[in-house]
Amino acid sequence: MISKNIESDTDCFYLTQKLSLFLKNYSIPIGVGDAAHLIVNELATNIIKYGISGRITVYLKNTHKRSYIEIRSVDRGPGIEDIGSAIKEHYSSSNTLGLGLSSIKRLSDELDVENMDPNGLLIKSKLYF
Repeated sequence: MISKNIESDTDCFYLTQKLSLFLKNYSIPIGVGDAAHLIVNELATNIIKYGISGRITVYLKNTHKRSYIEIRSVDRGPGIEDIGSAIKEHYSSSNTLGLGLSSIKRLSDELDVENMDPNGLLIKSKLYF
């Protein structure tokens, strides 16, 4: 497991470096590793833009059927008013291209996005291999 509080671009850089070592140490397939890097980077960027601060944690999990990486992002921001729309391509609440969450959805084998009470957002992405 690796975990990092995210408050700045420096934290994002540090987390991606830790992720590279984590993936190498556990011989994660390159395609899964590439997807994990893209997802972590997008989640960290979203925390910095919208979430005030947060934490990203990456787990390696094994079941009797298969192994997977689970990436969890928790932030303290306002959440997302319409999650269904937000994960569609080109949806943006801030005049961006609106490709972030839709990219995470496309790269993930499973994706769960939920608002937390009273504020914040929890995102869980799973990548099977």
